[in-house]
Amino acid sequence: GVFKRILLADEFSQLTFSGKLLAYELGIRFLCDHLLGDKSFPVDFPHQNLHRARNQFRLAFRIDIQAAELRRRHRDLELG
Repeated sequence: GVFKRILLADEFSQLTFSGKLLAYELGIRFLCDHLLGDKSFPVDFPHQNLHRARNQFRLAFRIDIQAAELRRRHRDLELG
């Protein structure tokens, strides 16, 4: 498939983990920014970066729960 031509095999095998890691990392960045006074990520309402952090942590959790299904879909892409 097209993804196999773009990504190395090791990179392709880590797509699910990478998505979870990026969501978790961004959640930490939003949370830190919230705690430090919202200096890096502009906000439109109070506690917006806290909401963003929670959403990213939920996303990481959902990716973790669905990891087996996501890996199966990645394999289908690789074979396609």
